[in-house]
Amino acid sequence: MPDSMDAAPASPDLRFETVPSNTPHAQVAQRAYFAEMDARFNEGFDVSLYSGKDSGTVTPAEEEEDEFTFPRGAFILAYLPNLPEAAACGAVRILEPGIAEIKRMWVNPSARGRRVATRLLVHLEAQCVALGAHTIRLDTKDVLTEAIAMYKKYGYYEVPRYNDNPYATHFFEKKVAA
Repeated sequence: MPDSMDAAPASPDLRFETVPSNTPHAQVAQRAYFAEMDARFNEGFDVSLYSGKDSGTVTPAEEEEDEFTFPRGAFILAYLPNLPEAAACGAVRILEPGIAEIKRMWVNPSARGRRVATRLLVHLEAQCVALGAHTIRLDTKDVLTEAIAMYKKYGYYEVPRYNDNPYATHFFEKKVAA
C-alpha cells in the first residue's frame, strides 16, 4: 500500500460483525466482491468454479457445514456510519490445526481511502488467533497489486502454492502468536 495511505484518516467508527455467510448483507457483500474480481481479472471470474458453499450462496440448511462458521471459521462484515451497506467483508477458515486462511477480503469502493482494509486485516488476523492459528495463509492474484503491497507491509511473505485456487498467482503466509 502506498505511503500516502498511511496518512489517510482512519475510520474510528468502523464496527465489525461476525455473521453467517448466507445472511442478506453478507450475500450482497460477497456478490460485490465477486463482481469486482470479474471486472479486474483479465479472464473474468467464474463463480461457478466453486461449490455452492464457497460461492456466497450458502442455504440455511447448509449453514451448519459452512466453513466460515465457528468453530471452523468466521465471516466478518464491517460497517461505517451513514453507509447503508457493508463497508467491507472478509472471512477466515481453519485449513488444518494451527493453520488458518483469510478469504474474500474486500472493501466497498465508497469506503476506500479510510484504512478500512488495514483494520479489517488486523481484525481477521485476531479471528484466526482466536481459532487457535499460529500460521495464517492467504492467496491473491497479480492484478490486485494494492492487496499484495498491503500483505507484504503487514508481515506476510510469499510461499509456494498451497491450494488449487485457479485464479491465485501469489500465496502468502504469516506466523502469529496463538
